Amino acid sequence: MDRGTEEITREYRLHFNDEDSSWENPIPPEITSNILARRVTSVINRTSLLAWCLMNIPSVEVADLTDGGWIQIRISTGPDFDEEPFKAEVADIVARVKQVRSACPERPARGSWPAAHTALQKLFGAAETTARVSA
Repeated sequence: MDRGTEEITREYRLHFNDEDSSWENPIPPEITSNILARRVTSVINRTSLLAWCLMNIPSVEVADLTDGGWIQIRISTGPDFDEEPFKAEVADIVARVKQVRSACPERPARGSWPAAHTALQKLFGAAETTARVSA
């Protein structure tokens, strides 16, 4: 019998805010529904949308908003877990959620919303980001 030990969970602290007030912007339920691919009937803020999107990563067990302005992410790991792709996926989701249209009166430039909406419905494409994930 092998008496070795192996890691089964890991926790991260996601610093995403950087004092940006747009994280408190309300997101309309129809946009949230399209992104999460589930029916949503109330307005949530961008920060909550980020936490919900992080829950779509298969290894994520919990994405919990904290009073300190960061998100605690708990993941299940195993022998095949690769941290770099996980961090890249988290950073990509942060970048995509930052681009989501809010319920604020600002409207996108004429002709730009349908393309952005289609991309969001496919649950985010590739993008650069500067979000920091720390173990």
